[in-house]
Amino acid sequence: MTDEQLYAFIDDKYANYVGRGDNLKDAIGSLVMGHYMGWHVLLICSSPNTFKKHEKILGLNFKEVMSERGRYSRRSLGLKIVDKMKNFWSVVQGRSSMNREDKVTLN
Repeated sequence: MTDEQLYAFIDDKYANYVGRGDNLKDAIGSLVMGHYMGWHVLLICSSPNTFKKHEKILGLNFKEVMSERGRYSRRSLGLKIVDKMKNFWSVVQGRSSMNREDKVTLN
């Protein structure tokens, strides 16, 4: 999704959305964050339920309209931690934790 497509999509959602405004606000926030940071960062920052809820509100599949890593994903400390642990899905699903040595060497 290009920046122009993103802006047009958001404009359409604001013009036609029926429902609670705070839900749309949160979903659009996720969309914009994912657009710039990628869906990996978005999934690290959101629960899987929230991720799916926002997709439903917007009528999108984030993985289809966003890259895994966006142009600013390198700024995400959470993604740096996950990269250090070497298994994105294991971390996101809560099956992995970081050992003390890795925490110290993260910098």
